[in-house]
Amino acid sequence: MGTRRLEPPCRAGNGKRIPPGPVRQVRAIGLGHRFHQGPWLFHDLHFHLDPGEIVGVCGPSESGKSTLLSLIAGFDTPASGTVERPVISRIRWVFQNPHGMPRRTALDHVTQPLLGQGWNRQEAEGWARGSWRTSI
Repeated sequence: MGTRRLEPPCRAGNGKRIPPGPVRQVRAIGLGHRFHQGPWLFHDLHFHLDPGEIVGVCGPSESGKSTLLSLIAGFDTPASGTVERPVISRIRWVFQNPHGMPRRTALDHVTQPLLGQGWNRQEAEGWARGSWRTSI
């Protein structure tokens, strides 16, 4: 595996520059999951997620979206395939369920971890809105 430079350099959640260097990506190789011997929620998935990349997972209820995120984060073990997480110190995940902060907007849910890291509200909301524009 070669290396790829990140251009322009990314910023970490704390606003510090991440210098260009080797790719530290999450990879799914032949990933599949089902519960017990039930039907497959998904199978033979191959993808990679680069640092700083924002990804949305969409699908109907009970189609395996949260299960896929649990596998990527390492909370569960896949029924088939593997997930590689080299040099990953944290994965951020905004839950879809209403068990988060009551009476809060999607913007509140996205900015909350940034505020917890010391960002001011204006910076956090600007980052969140900018990430939505680039991910839609």
